[in-house]
Amino acid sequence: MTNEPAEVGFHIIPAMMNGIVGDLISHLFFVDEAIISRDNATIINMIQRMKNVFEKFLKIFQHASSLIEPSSFDRYRYFLQGFYPHGIIFEQARKCERSGIGDSGYEDIKVYLKGPSAGQSTMIFVFDKVLGIHHTGDAKAFQEEMVMYIPRGHRHLLQDLSRKLEKSGSLREYANTCNEDCPIKIEYNACLDAFTKFRKYHLAVASRYLAAVLKGTGGSDFRALLRCVIGNTEASRSAS
Repeated sequence: MTNEPAEVGFHIIPAMMNGIVGDLISHLFFVDEAIISRDNATIINMIQRMKNVFEKFLKIFQHASSLIEPSSFDRYRYFLQGFYPHGIIFEQARKCERSGIGDSGYEDIKVYLKGPSAGQSTMIFVFDKVLGIHHTGDAKAFQEEMVMYIPRGHRHLLQDLSRKLEKSGSLREYANTCNEDCPIKIEYNACLDAFTKFRKYHLAVASRYLAAVLKGTGGSDFRALLRCVIGNTEASRSAS
């Protein structure tokens, strides 16, 4: 769109992350079955695989500066702001009937959309749900808003996953039933530490690229938001 090198780098990073985690997501969707059956071997394997993913995410972000040159990003970031709060009018856009049947004509439609954000990544929603990380405050409100930006099929997956975990409990709840020296509790907390470390590094990278502004991509107050996310992740460690 802009021919800026930063445009390629900005989008290739989440693409690389999704490529790493793709196979794992399908297994995590069935974590409830392992919890209900107390299949500790499978549970430990899933936790260790998530920890490995977070460590790989960190390595990707450590190379961000070689993929996204700051001055190039400054020229590109304008296109990441979306159309909020003023909105944008799509002239003579096709009206859609809820039934999806028939041609309902055209009209001008004004929409209010925030730009792309890492907070719109389905895999992060899945990790939080499976690990039992409950966000509060700004982080909770932001996640609830961003989930409306992901594909409908992804939202249905998250809804199905939530229903399954309501019956089985999350990995955090399962780890909390174990003794202090239980391998599951140890592996779970190590996984949370790796996720926290990645999220802290994400904040450092975002601060470096957005040092001159208050708002991040997606129109978020990124510093306060990411600190809230980090705090909620740290607070989710399994109690001894």
